[in-house]
Amino acid sequence: MQSTPLHEKSHWVSETICIGANPLVNFFWFLEEPDYDQKKWYIISLIEDTPNVPARLKDTIKLFQFPITHNSNSRHLSQKLAKLIDFVEARMKEGYYIYLHCREGIGRSNMIAAILLARSNNWDLKTTLLSNGAERDSSLCG
Repeated sequence: MQSTPLHEKSHWVSETICIGANPLVNFFWFLEEPDYDQKKWYIISLIEDTPNVPARLKDTIKLFQFPITHNSNSRHLSQKLAKLIDFVEARMKEGYYIYLHCREGIGRSNMIAAILLARSNNWDLKTTLLSNGAERDSSLCG
C-alpha cells in the first residue's frame, strides 16, 4: 500500500484507491505526486459542485461526477451506487488510479471505498469496516 497521502486531507485505502477531500480546489498537489504523469487517474467526485480538470492535466486525469447529496436518503440510491461501483471497477481494470472524494473525505468517499474493498477482497461487512477504519486511523494526515 502506498504510504504517502496525496495531500493533507487524503489517504490510501489500497494500492490504487485514495480517498479524501475535494482535490480540485488546487491541483498543484497532483504535480508533486511521484511520477504523476506516468499514472492514469480517475477522480470520482461525489459532490455537486466540482470544478473541471485544468487542460494541462487532462491527459493523465479524468473526472467522473457522481453527486450524492450529503446525508442523502434516496430509495433509488442503491441502484445508482451499483452503477457507480461497476464504473469504478472497470476503470481500475483499465489501470487507473482512483481518487474518491466528497467535500471532507470522511463520509461518502469512505462508503464507496468500503464497498470497493469488500467486493475486490470478498470481505464481509465487519472485515471491511475494520480494515477501512484501521487504515484511516493509521495514515490520515493533517
